[in-house]
Amino acid sequence: LFVLMNNTGDSITVKEVIVDNVTHSFGSNPYLGLGGKVSLDLNGVAACTGSDKKNYSVKVVYESSSGLEKTVDLGNVALECVEEVTPTGSFVSEGGGHEEEGEGVPYICVGVPLTECGVTLSDSGTYCLSQDITYADDEVDCFTITGNNIILDGNYHTISGNGSVYGVYAAGLNEIVVKNIAINDFYSNIQFLDVNYSTIQDANFSGADDFAVEIIDGFSNTITGNNVFENENNSAFYINDSRALGSNTITYNTINSSAYGVDVENYGDGLSENNIITNNTITENMSSGIYLYAVGNSTITDNTIEGGAVGMVIHGDESNNTFIGTIFFGPFDSYWFIKYASTSTGLAFTDTIFQNEYGRISISQQVDLPDDELAGVSPTNVSIENNAVSVDTSELSFFSGITAAIRLDGVGEINSPIALLENDACGDCSAVTALGDGNYSFTTTNLSTGVYSVGEVQ
Repeated sequence: LFVLMNNTGDSITVKEVIVDNVTHSFGSNPYLGLGGKVSLDLNGVAACTGSDKKNYSVKVVYESSSGLEKTVDLGNVALECVEEVTPTGSFVSEGGGHEEEGEGVPYICVGVPLTECGVTLSDSGTYCLSQDITYADDEVDCFTITGNNIILDGNYHTISGNGSVYGVYAAGLNEIVVKNIAINDFYSNIQFLDVNYSTIQDANFSGADDFAVEIIDGFSNTITGNNVFENENNSAFYINDSRALGSNTITYNTINSSAYGVDVENYGDGLSENNIITNNTITENMSSGIYLYAVGNSTITDNTIEGGAVGMVIHGDESNNTFIGTIFFGPFDSYWFIKYASTSTGLAFTDTIFQNEYGRISISQQVDLPDDELAGVSPTNVSIENNAVSVDTSELSFFSGITAAIRLDGVGEINSPIALLENDACGDCSAVTALGDGNYSFTTTNLSTGVYSVGEVQ
């Protein structure tokens, strides 16, 4: 029996299901309102016995209420036998009527149904959460994964704990996927220990007593497309790479109000290398947006870090990390970013923006942080205030003499604007561009200590 549930947000008519290129019909096409279900007997598709499984290519053809015919390609689906010579689709799709954005196509999860916590997932294949679960046990993890090649699909449902156990736990495995799920209020919402080549995607996390996602001694893992809210006790994404395996990717996530946003560390020998941290939006974190300890040869690109105590902390024996396109959006309580004194070498920032409500300073060229020295860029040595941008290049020698674009917002209307340095005409500055609404921009080719502003030609 292959069971379909209508989550399209529209009434539909199911026309056929195509399994391994063989079309199966319903006799009369069933009409399904939202949440309606229909079953198709797949007996005879293939023979299997006992607990055997086989992957089938599955497509569903349906017609919307407007008469538009659509096909949903489910890809390879693991169907499991429950009786001899009777392949059964243990399909569950009760995931809140989610649609793929812009497509109007129903999201359909196909796999072994999950209706409660305290469950061990051991056989490879897909598991589908079929309802929201509130879990009060303080000894057994909600879902424990013990087999390779497992997909845990939350089917847009939520599991909630009481801060005592893990929401999802896996150890010593490869190719695990956790997706389409909200996990709240566990000790750590996910813990992977020595898990590799795995993915956590399109999930929401909040309220963990420790980490939202914790990966210890794993490599080549991807964390992408997730949202973390109010994980105030510790890091949103914590990677402790004590074996220096590296190659983890954290990308396109949104993190708000955690103690730390993205936290990659190696407290063993060597460096955690070849990590990619890119296109994340990290806001209002209490300690730092990005924290790196003993990380090397990694790329940190196109991240926006807004508010909190410190934008970014670079600490430990770092080497040859590349930082491109970082936007630091203040105010920060103490530092835009800080590199603690260590034996770090070869740290390069390119296309860096410091910004707040009064404007921004953009530095497109590469800036190399000094080796073995404390380098702290703070609101006192890079200041952006009302019609006043100042950089203390005597303290930040790596900024001295470089080219920087300056924007000042909310200055008000000026008839003939001119760039000023310490209230005198700036000889190394370009002509001022009026951006409208009292906002202005210009470029200096020789960034110097002092206050840059916009005034009127006298």
